[in-house]
Amino acid sequence: MSGLKLAKRIILAIALNPNNDHLHYLRGNTLLQLFRHAEAVEAFSKAIALQPSVIYYMARMGAYTFMGDSQKMEADLERVKEIDPEFLGKYPLSNN
Repeated sequence: MSGLKLAKRIILAIALNPNNDHLHYLRGNTLLQLFRHAEAVEAFSKAIALQPSVIYYMARMGAYTFMGDSQKMEADLERVKEIDPEFLGKYPLSNN
């Protein structure tokens, strides 16, 4: 299934379950694959509004990175540290 078809199906699922944070997250990931970064940020932001999750913040950080918005990426990184101070120790962002 193409990314565009998948995105359309996810939109239909969201229409039926608008408060499902995971569906918004899936939509964001699909939009990232389609290089629709600003729309992906919106989808991840909706997921975060419904359920502030480290995973959702990390996904949005990725979209901000693609967009070249280091300020917003850093803000999300700080939020990740607040939610789970040990997360980056368990899952480092680089091999350095």
